[in-house]
Amino acid sequence: MMRGELQLNGFLASVRWWHILLALIAAPFVGFPIYLWATNLIYHKTLRYRTTVEIEADGRVHSASSVAEVTYNTYSAGQPMEPTWRATVKGTAPIVDLGSHGHVVAAFAYDLSDKSSRDRAQTIGLMRSDKTIGGKTLYFNAGIYPIDEVLLGAYNLGPRKIHQARGKVAVNKYYPNFVWIPANSSWRKAEQIFPEDFATKIGSGVRLKQITIEPATGAPMPDKIEHPPPWLVELRQDQPLLKILSLKSSEFSFQRWLFIEREQTKQ
Repeated sequence: MMRGELQLNGFLASVRWWHILLALIAAPFVGFPIYLWATNLIYHKTLRYRTTVEIEADGRVHSASSVAEVTYNTYSAGQPMEPTWRATVKGTAPIVDLGSHGHVVAAFAYDLSDKSSRDRAQTIGLMRSDKTIGGKTLYFNAGIYPIDEVLLGAYNLGPRKIHQARGKVAVNKYYPNFVWIPANSSWRKAEQIFPEDFATKIGSGVRLKQITIEPATGAPMPDKIEHPPPWLVELRQDQPLLKILSLKSSEFSFQRWLFIEREQTKQ
């Protein structure tokens, strides 16, 4: 008998039934994560991007830009065979200074508890549901989107491919939430507003000109807005990080950390 055969027989003789049982038990725990990774069902994808908002008012174009970053992660939601995703946002949202017309924020998030916004969305036909972006079905009732879904819609990419985003694109379908703060007002006067209502709410001739998004790999990403308007200074004082105000459920709740400034060190 050859030496190799003797070694093989010796190995087989040393294998016990419980060795085989342990291997069978461990196989799914080792193999399944490898399968998920290999098929790209488990992912951690990040895009740093620049948003530029242009609004026309009184015959002039007013613009603002900001840099933020979105990271998409797998999230099973109790269904490991049908993973979906969730997103984490860092950075700041653009604030457009309209002079005597106040400021408009292209916010990171929206507040669906705001009854007046829901009613207005119903009136102008923005109540939608069952829209799919990047393989995720969206159920919402105000025709506005959080920034992570704005990005996916603008590039027509799923979350696991968002790092492939290239070039500057115009946002013309999935708009972010706009928040308007009247001139010389407290942040408490802020309200969510749709582009369709810019002229009637903000002022005659005020309209959204365009929103563009582009990758900004390596660009500086401040934690806070530089040269903040007075209402934002007040908002910072009234809302330290993660302090959530208790308001009536039917009122708009303007949360600094959710809407405008996402400090990186406090995520």
